[in-house]
Amino acid sequence: ATAWAGSFTSDNNPYYTRLYYTTPTNDAWKKILGASVSINNGIFDMRAMMMRHEETVSQNDPVAGTTFLLQDQPTRIMGLSINMDYKNWLLKSEFDRFEQKDASKGINNIYKYALFGIGY
Repeated sequence: ATAWAGSFTSDNNPYYTRLYYTTPTNDAWKKILGASVSINNGIFDMRAMMMRHEETVSQNDPVAGTTFLLQDQPTRIMGLSINMDYKNWLLKSEFDRFEQKDASKGINNIYKYALFGIGY
């Protein structure tokens, strides 16, 4: 089992700047707190994790000032991975859930995604 805590700041964040907006966008996570647990028997391994943080996404304009797209938004991320490595076969899977909810601000961001892979 592992646990972590901390903060993260990314000015001109490539994810937000290149994928979502045409202007430089900053991303900051604070009050990060997370934990994971793993089990493994040599063939199968499984890992579950949960993390929370507060996210601020902002854009700076020299004339208009700072615009906050998110400000101290509580965020929760949960994940589960189940994998197999047996006789040259690899199976990989991951299931995740990302939540940012605040009814008073009209925020209801819930993303569920899964990844699967197979190899020999």
